[in-house]
Amino acid sequence: MPKKINPVRAQIIGDKLDKLISESGVSKSEVARAVGVDPSQITRIIDGSRYPSHELLIDLADYFNVSTDYIYGRT
Repeated sequence: MPKKINPVRAQIIGDKLDKLISESGVSKSEVARAVGVDPSQITRIIDGSRYPSHELLIDLADYFNVSTDYIYGRT
């Protein structure tokens, strides 16, 4: 059985990713292309309906030059 998504945690991750995209001036499609996923995955992470995999989280953090803890909302 798939793990249930914690809506609060998912929203924090989505908000952080949305903020990073807005502040960097790139599109969701550009981010998706850079980290090797479909743009719909980025949209689902932002809207809180999907958690990023650990690997994707690392790729996103590297792309935006932030820590994974920042994306998780811990810093």
